[in-house]
Amino acid sequence: MNTPLSHLINMPDDIGMYEPRIEHAPIGTLIRKAKSDREEVRAKAEATAFMMQHGLQATTTDEEERIAEQQFHRHIQHLPIDTHKINHPAVILKLTAMLSEYDHEVVRDAAQMRQYVTNRLLEESDSKMPAQQRLAALKLLGQITEVGLFTERTEITVKTMPMENLEARLYDKLKTLLPQEYTAIAREVRSADETY
Repeated sequence: MNTPLSHLINMPDDIGMYEPRIEHAPIGTLIRKAKSDREEVRAKAEATAFMMQHGLQATTTDEEERIAEQQFHRHIQHLPIDTHKINHPAVILKLTAMLSEYDHEVVRDAAQMRQYVTNRLLEESDSKMPAQQRLAALKLLGQITEVGLFTERTEITVKTMPMENLEARLYDKLKTLLPQEYTAIAREVRSADETY
């Protein structure tokens, strides 16, 4: 009887020959480098948070706060963050908090700007404005994502059919494409269906 794992039953006592081969590589090739200074800060913050869950205490000194603020200002000015200066847990946590708050403010500011532009376009589309100005304002309003009036859309329709219809179509294709083998294939499929 040939079972899926029968080769293991007759395995020789010398199991060492079945051990997987371990390839050795320099440690540098196994460590993934951060793609950006921001990604490295995030990784350091996650490691610091993990260590704090296991008892690490982090108190912030004035010097550490100054370093965090300095690196934050470098990020705002689109200068690289000096990741070698942010190795203390307090610096990492402070910088991460500042970057996170900055991201939230940017998103909040973007939402406010979007609302302001929409409101101004609504004012510009007022019937008291010249026709050309109204049309331009209305066109821009229609392009706003939420309105989506001038957005091209693609619809995908998924049709389903009963399994019997699908099998019948498949058999018809097989009969057309493989006329000599069709009978043997159909017989094999029927015998497989009967065993289940």
